[in-house]
Amino acid sequence: MWYIKKNILIYVLFALSFLTIGLGNLNSLPFSISQLVVIIGFLVLLIHGLYKKDIVVPKVILMFYFYIILSTFVINGRYFSIQNFKSMIGLLIYFLFYYWLIKINSLDLVNLIKFFLKVIYIISIIALLQEIGYLFEVRFLYDYSFLGYSVNNITTFNSLLRVYSIATEPASLSVILLPGIYFSIYTLKYKNYNFLRNHQCIVIILAMILTFSLVGYFNSFLIFIYFIIVKEKKYSKKIIMFSLGFLFILFVIIYFEPIRVRILNIINIRKYYNDNSITKRYSVFALVSNFLVTIKSLKHTGFFGIGFGNHIINYNRYIYDFFASENIIFKLNKTNAASLYLRFLSELGIVGFVFGIYILLKYKIKSLKNDSIILINEMAFLGLIGYQVRMGNYLHPFFLFMLALYIYTYILYRKNRG
Repeated sequence: MWYIKKNILIYVLFALSFLTIGLGNLNSLPFSISQLVVIIGFLVLLIHGLYKKDIVVPKVILMFYFYIILSTFVINGRYFSIQNFKSMIGLLIYFLFYYWLIKINSLDLVNLIKFFLKVIYIISIIALLQEIGYLFEVRFLYDYSFLGYSVNNITTFNSLLRVYSIATEPASLSVILLPGIYFSIYTLKYKNYNFLRNHQCIVIILAMILTFSLVGYFNSFLIFIYFIIVKEKKYSKKIIMFSLGFLFILFVIIYFEPIRVRILNIINIRKYYNDNSITKRYSVFALVSNFLVTIKSLKHTGFFGIGFGNHIINYNRYIYDFFASENIIFKLNKTNAASLYLRFLSELGIVGFVFGIYILLKYKIKSLKNDSIILINEMAFLGLIGYQVRMGNYLHPFFLFMLALYIYTYILYRKNRG
């Protein structure tokens, strides 16, 4: 494990940035422990870069920041706030911490990802311990509030706990597990143990199942389909695979009531505009309400959006056009739009949304070979797609690590090819 010993401090900070996600703010500081870890890591790597005279920021990030400044401070300057400015600085700090971390480990990139997967494995073990603790009614094994971890709401599925591990909710955990799901499928399919072992794959997959998260299942199924149709190019089996997928989804709808009710609520959303039944389905309400708000806002600020961090303005302005005030129990995800796809549209407009799609398409390595760099790029690509479905937080370690990894692996691949 020489590659860890060489950069022990950076690896520790990297691991802690994920393992402390669920911890709240420190008493005397305006940011969480995870954010403090990232700031320290950023400063360490900044000093290292200045000493080596090697400070690099990808051009696409500079271009994107230029657009954010244009949209937020020039076009929508009347909505300026110090908090949004701090968030913009934080976004850059997060991205550069992970990007520089990847860059200084470019010769050991596979080992860095192995280390990351070990962190995911540990997170998965914690999730399984939670389930065991819940079944045997040992509270300290599944409720970590005594350690400072916070969870939005401890929920169950029949007699089982919906595990959340070190995250704040099961859906958030399911997203963090996606790289582990990608390499679990790769390991089990190709019998290649370069990244994970069989027992690690089983633990990670079990943790994903126990989240009972619809978005987690959807993203896992998407990764599976990607392997079958895109990587294997088994076009003759498309119909069979999609048929099996449809039957699987139908099975879930029929036999799992919480998921069935959520899907039916989405399909029949107009029926629930002025009915409190949908407002009791928190995840459904969060997505649907923010979707409706975003679509309405596009009619007024669609081209450039309302500015970075300002989705809450759109939310407060339009939410009552769709729901009666007495039926809105919580203004769920009013700041982050419940999905980065929606948040990009609301805050940065059509231009910002297209820019984000451009990054997703531009930095995808087109080769489908099972080369390590290509596999890591694919994992980051699918991780980014999955994260943005149900997560709307810009300043999340997973999102910015995946983004940094995605961009850097593409640049490294092009460089190696000459």
